[in-house]
Amino acid sequence: MGALHTACAQELIVEDNEEEFTTPDQQPELDKGDLQSFFTENLHSPGDVVGKVFITFLVDKTGRVKDAKILKGLRRDCDSLVMAAILKTSGHWIPGMNVGKPVKVRMTLPVVFKVTEFAVPDFRRREQLIYHTADVSPVPPEGDMNIFIKKHLIYPEDARKNGIKGSVLVGAFLEKDGEVTHVRAIKGLGYGCDEEAVRVVLLSSCLWKPAIKDLRIIRKRLELEVRFGE
Repeated sequence: MGALHTACAQELIVEDNEEEFTTPDQQPELDKGDLQSFFTENLHSPGDVVGKVFITFLVDKTGRVKDAKILKGLRRDCDSLVMAAILKTSGHWIPGMNVGKPVKVRMTLPVVFKVTEFAVPDFRRREQLIYHTADVSPVPPEGDMNIFIKKHLIYPEDARKNGIKGSVLVGAFLEKDGEVTHVRAIKGLGYGCDEEAVRVVLLSSCLWKPAIKDLRIIRKRLELEVRFGE
């Protein structure tokens, strides 16, 4: 029986003129326990499958799960298991809070199927300080993020048909362990390009060497340009 590892990254979207938060004062929490316990009890790997399923969903102000989508799948049965597990949590979330009020929060979970371990990061304990500069810059996968992006980017068919060209500016946090979190499109193109840019940046998660400042590994803000049709 395989086991699973999940990590969180998040995307900002504004819908129906009401803001969706990525980093509210208080993140949504399951009322039935923590995410690690929930996935351990409800999600099991179908054999020795290793890889990631990226799922995004919204936790609304009443604790219900909405707009759940698989951003990048692994295998049909794995994708279905992850989707079913997330939908099962609907109505069992304590909503995120910002300035003392419940808010909608967009969450993106890279659910990693592994054979030997299962862990979910505790966001309440994660260091909050984010640096914009560093003494030693972080090193992206393959030593060049542009090479990584070109290798994995898929030009959306809708963008291709409409002749859409240009860049999507993606913002994210690089954690101390090289995980990429809080991923969002800061400036987009539409036609599926924004979602694809977020997906590619998420793929680089855990492949970075972290930034260093004052001889300490730090969390750092990233801004990455993802080019389409060039």
